[in-house]
Amino acid sequence: MALVIYPLLVISGVGLAASLWLHAALWVGLDAGSMLALSLTLTCIVVWIPSVVIAWRMVIDPSLKDLWNAALGARPRRLRAVVTALTVYAFVNTALQVIPAARTYLQSTLIAGWPVALSILSGFWVAFYAAAVAVCASAAKIPEVS
Repeated sequence: MALVIYPLLVISGVGLAASLWLHAALWVGLDAGSMLALSLTLTCIVVWIPSVVIAWRMVIDPSLKDLWNAALGARPRRLRAVVTALTVYAFVNTALQVIPAARTYLQSTLIAGWPVALSILSGFWVAFYAAAVAVCASAAKIPEVS
């Protein structure tokens, strides 16, 4: 399993850094390439599915209520707070982007809304990549999983 966990941890870390950069670039108004957005979307899917499988393997009694606690049982101490904060930020970012965009959309075309949609997506990519990093970091510390 270590053959999967460590490369997944590296890919998740790179994806987290790239999605943070893309999200920050969109906030300051820089033009982000659509190929980067597409690659982050595809990589997020590739990283997320094995991360969920690893999380399920770490849980003895597979109850959805305890999955997050069990999957991050061996996590670095502050990682859960960081992942939770980034997830909350993704929802707040969505609200901050959607409300003004709804007014703009009614007055313009769909193309004008692409940077807003990309900013919303990149906020969620940050949360997904951070969760994948947290699960893989926790799995790497448990001898039975790694």
